[in-house]
Amino acid sequence: MALAFDAASGPTTVNPGSNVTQNHTTSSGSNRIMFIFVLSTLQDVTAVTYNSVSATQVGGYQIDFPAANRYISIWAILNPSSGTNTVSVTTASSNLIRIEAITYTGAKQSTTMDATGSGNDTSGATDPLTVNITTTVANAWVILFARASVNNI
Repeated sequence: MALAFDAASGPTTVNPGSNVTQNHTTSSGSNRIMFIFVLSTLQDVTAVTYNSVSATQVGGYQIDFPAANRYISIWAILNPSSGTNTVSVTTASSNLIRIEAITYTGAKQSTTMDATGSGNDTSGATDPLTVNITTTVANAWVILFARASVNNI
């Protein structure tokens, strides 16, 4: 079975807050995987769930844009429940939290990523941010979550 896009939801933002939720609808296709992207001003995410099932953190990066540190974490759940359910993110303290979720069908059933990469442009320049990622398997898909500027989350 080939990997295929299923659905996306968000973004949903709370500022300030220590919990944010949003609904996400997952199909009943086989070999599903869900990625949940969390952007926050503090590196204190304590729980990420979908339909009360805990997600596994598969990546995390600090973005050092001048005067506006942000943290991005990426979480995954294998075979998330089909139907419309709640994505929930909780942090240890009140801060800006933004979440987005995406699901695919036909995915390898492992939360171990084949390759990861990150990039960080602290210059404030308008040049495009580039990140080199060497894929390790044929027909790999790359997922991206990015912060656009100091004035936007």
